[in-house]
Amino acid sequence: EIALTVDDLPEHGDIGGDIDRYELVSLLLSTFKKYDVPSVYGFVNGIHLEKNPAYHKILQLWTASGHQLGNHTY
Repeated sequence: EIALTVDDLPEHGDIGGDIDRYELVSLLLSTFKKYDVPSVYGFVNGIHLEKNPAYHKILQLWTASGHQLGNHTY
């Protein structure tokens, strides 16, 4: 048994390219679904939600897809 985690949701550093963070998380979630990954734990950096309230949509997408959230740091 293993646990899959994604640290530093919804933001950590520059992602570059022509994709935004919502699209990036959408791609991750579709890949998890494609390969029947049952649950991935995303660890949230809360300060980024304060700086950019639009990031709440990313976390809502994450949980709506059946994945869990945890508190990484503030």
